[in-house]
Amino acid sequence: MGGAERQDSVYNGLQAAREFEQAKVVVVHDGARPLVTPRLIDDAIVNLVECDGVVVGIPAKDTIKLVDDGFVIETPDRSKTWQVQTPQAFLFEPLLRAHEKARAEGFYGTDDSMLMER
Repeated sequence: MGGAERQDSVYNGLQAAREFEQAKVVVVHDGARPLVTPRLIDDAIVNLVECDGVVVGIPAKDTIKLVDDGFVIETPDRSKTWQVQTPQAFLFEPLLRAHEKARAEGFYGTDDSMLMER
C-alpha cells in the first residue's frame, strides 16, 4: 500500500478507504512520532466540526528565515509561525479531492494540510 513518497502512500490509503462507505474522517500519522496520545487524536477529530482539516503543532521557538538562492529574503513574524506535526485529521472527501488535484498537477507537498491549502 505504500508509495514512492509519503504523499503517494496517503493517496493509496485513501483509495483503499473508498471501499468503506462510512469513511467520513481520515487521520494521517507518521512513524516519526510513535508516542502520540489517544487524546491528541481525539482532539483533532473533535475539532473537525468547524473545518475540513485539523493539524497539531507547537509554536515555533526558533527564528525562521525564507531563503532564495542562498540569500535571506524575509524573516516571518515568529509569533505567527508554528511547527506542524501529525496526527492530522481531515474530512475524507475534501482530502481525497486535494490529493487528486495534486496528482493531476504533479504537485508534491510536505504534508497533507499543504494539499488542502491549495
